[in-house]
Amino acid sequence: RSHNHLRRHALLLRNLDSATAADLRVVVRRGCTWWRRRNTPSNARVLSTEHSMFRTLTCNEFLSVSNCISTSLNYHGTLSTLLASTPGGTQPVIPCGKCVVVDTTDGSTITLLKGLNVEGMLHFPTTASLTLESTHVVVQGVLKMDPPALGNKVRVRMVGTEDQYLHPHDENHMLCDSTNGCNVGKKAIVVAGGRLDIRGLEDDTCPTWTKLQSVVPPSGTAAMSHEIKLADPKAAECWSTRSDNEILITNSKSEGGWTNQEVKTVQSGNGDTGIIDFGQTNPIDNPISLDDDLRMASEVAWLSRPIVFEAEGD
Repeated sequence: RSHNHLRRHALLLRNLDSATAADLRVVVRRGCTWWRRRNTPSNARVLSTEHSMFRTLTCNEFLSVSNCISTSLNYHGTLSTLLASTPGGTQPVIPCGKCVVVDTTDGSTITLLKGLNVEGMLHFPTTASLTLESTHVVVQGVLKMDPPALGNKVRVRMVGTEDQYLHPHDENHMLCDSTNGCNVGKKAIVVAGGRLDIRGLEDDTCPTWTKLQSVVPPSGTAAMSHEIKLADPKAAECWSTRSDNEILITNSKSEGGWTNQEVKTVQSGNGDTGIIDFGQTNPIDNPISLDDDLRMASEVAWLSRPIVFEAEGD
């Protein structure tokens, strides 16, 4: 269910490590969830469950996105203002009951070597476009991300090699060591009594994968086609909205096989016909389609996401 939820809301957790490096760990607690890195014998993700009682902070009871405007008493300014006013060597904190709005729109990178503690709300509006690098992110309030506007991208990259510590809000202070806090490992995204509200797409009906209906025959003197028809025309409409949309075609050669996957960039798409075009310089082989074999037809998956969570290698 969690996997489907992430796919539906176009949230991509991307592991960029080598085969011997640490992988992303997902730890789920009652009232507390965190993603973190850990050394594993393989690159498989690990899901562990523990129990604790991080409660929702009462100071956020009436906090909503309507508070994220300058005329609201709960508005705490922009992220750039917060970071500028945070003393060097200390962790930026968004106070409980307050909203801070991300105001970076030029795709630049913000690096937080002391992490970020969201006790209130951090709101990424549709205008946000940036890379946020941090050693860890603690969400005790609300992390809200709206679908980035066309051409915008939000990337959250976890960095660092040292274990990080969660120091809870006063309402949950008894759940961690009073001096050292709770060790959450390195490159952690911690949800401790808080909430993630992340939508990567404005249109929730956009599919993330479909079957290959057919390969459009090549035109003129061309030896190979550069167009395919998808079983779900809606996919062709959605997957051509951004200039860097990538798709994965399984069994991309006529002989099939597990190793014949291919990634291609979409040039254009037609939601009426279900046809997507890779451009004349990017031809497609002859993968098995529904027209060829209903059981063995290739699947086509949408890889691009306007919101990406990732972690650097150790």
